[in-house]
Amino acid sequence: DLRLAVTSRSMGEASIRRGLPAGLPERVDKLIERYWGVWKSVVPGNIAFTGTLGNEVSYIRMASDDFRWCVASLISNAVEAMPKGGELELRYYLSPSENPQRKGANDIVIDLKDSGVGMEPSILAKAMQPFFSTKPGHAGLGLSQLQWTLESAGGSVRLRGNPEGGVTASIRLPAAEGDRKSTRLNSSHVKRS
Repeated sequence: DLRLAVTSRSMGEASIRRGLPAGLPERVDKLIERYWGVWKSVVPGNIAFTGTLGNEVSYIRMASDDFRWCVASLISNAVEAMPKGGELELRYYLSPSENPQRKGANDIVIDLKDSGVGMEPSILAKAMQPFFSTKPGHAGLGLSQLQWTLESAGGSVRLRGNPEGGVTASIRLPAAEGDRKSTRLNSSHVKRS
């Protein structure tokens, strides 16, 4: 159960992984394909969940379980922000790295855009802080742990309010360099609904 996996992940589990060397490169489009059905199965029927993949094939050096958990956590937050339903879109694409140490390199970006209730700018500014939560009974560790997990893989997460309402969460991960070149996906992988 994905919900159980999202809520039961412990700081200890993540800290064990942090010290491990980077694994073999994983193809991002294949990771998304592998977990798409699992992610979609936990989204209620009153939320339209769609996905769009960019045309480039890219690789990351991140444990696939960590990748799955990071995206699942953001999906879970988006679902909670849309109790009456709405739309959730996952987009994957390449973008020039924002890290000055990786000038000229690409980042893999995964955007999760929801049409939920949104967040006030003051809440967005605090959302990644440990122990901050607007949800009664929540410890406020989910987003800070997500941020820590992504930073451990050289990545980041950013939340921003959408002008039309809702929030877009953007995961950025460094594209793995070296042994594999980018190639085009065939058109059957470009759009999912």
